[in-house]
Amino acid sequence: MLHLLMNMKSRWILLLGLSLLFLLTGVTVLAAGTITIPTGRATGGGQVMTGESYTIVGSAGQPDAGRMSGGNLRVNGGVIGEVILTPQAPVLAPRAYLPIAWHRYPQWLRLDESEPNNLFNDANSIPSLPALVSGSHDGAAGGGDVFSLSLEARREVEVTLSTQDVSGVQLLAYDAAGVEITRDYAEPFALSFTTAYSGVYYVYIFTSVEANNDASYTLYLQAGSPLHGIQAITAPTADADTLSQPPKVGPLP
Repeated sequence: MLHLLMNMKSRWILLLGLSLLFLLTGVTVLAAGTITIPTGRATGGGQVMTGESYTIVGSAGQPDAGRMSGGNLRVNGGVIGEVILTPQAPVLAPRAYLPIAWHRYPQWLRLDESEPNNLFNDANSIPSLPALVSGSHDGAAGGGDVFSLSLEARREVEVTLSTQDVSGVQLLAYDAAGVEITRDYAEPFALSFTTAYSGVYYVYIFTSVEANNDASYTLYLQAGSPLHGIQAITAPTADADTLSQPPKVGPLP
């Protein structure tokens, strides 16, 4: 009988000791889970998902299990990304922190629109994509701002415009000869086209004189990887007289 009591006492002491150890070290069991970033691109969407130093915290079976935390997470508009699957098995870890590998995306180039840029020949050059351009509409002068891109063939380009005043605004794209490729004349302003040749392309933010619009805007430009199975063509010849003029904007439908 005495031997049995001693064994029970030893077990209780052992359990108490383990409990105190858990409390002192902050050891917690993490919930299992899978982190997924879906592939895709939001039509009319904009930016990439960026961030780093992420952790999953929380106790298995508790309301906060699998809660994600971390700094500098930003999701603006659409997402172009890859599938990332990271199965996480239940883990016994101090303070319940479990690092997650996060894919790094290219840093967005940030530019300011500068005048004069009303003609093809005066276009602000955008040296690389993805790019974000801050500017303002031309007010009572009307017209607009021209930007040039040098792109290889077979790339799908997406352009979106966010503006504080949509009055009289159109967003247009042109080829190297100044011929309109596509345009959007209603909010949300978004263009999508595939480059047919390697060479120069133009993006134009137009505002009508009647609108007297001098509000600020932000232009987002990005391009995907070259597509397969598309035959590239020769770049159109640029006419000097055309490029010395503002881009032509047709009447609204």
